[in-house]
Amino acid sequence: MSISVVPTTRTFKGALHAVQFELRKQGCWSAKLARVSTRQTPFGFAYGWQYYRGCGDIVVPRISVVRLWDRFWGTAIPLRDVLRHEYAHAVADSHRSLVRGKTFRCVFGGDHDSGKWFEYDVDSHVSVYASSRVCEDFAEVFMYYMKFKGRLPTRFDTPQIARKWNYIELVCNQMKQMK
Repeated sequence: MSISVVPTTRTFKGALHAVQFELRKQGCWSAKLARVSTRQTPFGFAYGWQYYRGCGDIVVPRISVVRLWDRFWGTAIPLRDVLRHEYAHAVADSHRSLVRGKTFRCVFGGDHDSGKWFEYDVDSHVSVYASSRVCEDFAEVFMYYMKFKGRLPTRFDTPQIARKWNYIELVCNQMKQMK
């Protein structure tokens, strides 16, 4: 599903319901996550954002500077992928214990909330954006995990990415047990 330059309310709601269904099916849904408000705004710079350590809401602009740029000079990111990515931030925000601790730091190379960035490495990162910060690495791996229904695609089958993938699976399993 390719994202349009201006996602309509109908397109947005359809993508939102589909992503929430995926989250439920993978076990990454909780009462805390259900309280996260997800809405559109008229304009913004980014594809979307999540108010981490704030109200927790997810916002996707109808008109986005980055989306317009990518539409004409790059590759447009599907709306569902934007929502999956932002829900990953919401999972980390609403269930902070899941992204804290030694195991997380070992797998992702640092604290979730650190500003640490890495040089992009195809064997370590699912996207260039994933190398920008530890929290973005988590969100990008989570997004692909949801997109591919937990099955690791061959192109990501490296030891480093597989460890991150397995960590996301652990997060989903822990969220299942919280119910």
